[in-house]
Amino acid sequence: MWHSIYRAYVSDRRTFALSSVISAIFAIAYAQVEIWLDWRKVFQASEALPDFKGIIAYNWFFTNALFLLVAFSPLIPLLTKGIDKKAIAMGLGNFFLICVLEDAFYFLLQGRWITQDDPTAKVMGSIEIGGILIPVWYFAYILFALYLYSTAFSDFHAESSGYRYS
Repeated sequence: MWHSIYRAYVSDRRTFALSSVISAIFAIAYAQVEIWLDWRKVFQASEALPDFKGIIAYNWFFTNALFLLVAFSPLIPLLTKGIDKKAIAMGLGNFFLICVLEDAFYFLLQGRWITQDDPTAKVMGSIEIGGILIPVWYFAYILFALYLYSTAFSDFHAESSGYRYS
């Protein structure tokens, strides 16, 4: 019995780790795509919706839905078995990771960093650390993602610690 539980445990941990890697790769690739394309022209329908602090509606609606889809896609087999709190925590952690990485790499891949004039610095404000301007929402999203990841993986440890090899 413990062998099948252990195999599921290892399989789920690998799926979780793979979902984070997929999320990070997607975020960086998507940032490059956004640099190549002018999304205001591609999604002109979003211009009818209001901007929020200089961020176009495309970012609030389309990218959030896409990021959630990518963040949860590798976890769908676990979610189809029933409500899995670990998979939900992992998927939400992936979402927050994608948001930060995509935004940061959008600037890095252009060979520059965020300035006070960029909309991302205006969402929740920004702080300067060592001459580098960092949006405050980066800290909030990263901390929340780390909390969600630790929640997802700590459940694994709690589950596996009750099983003994005999």
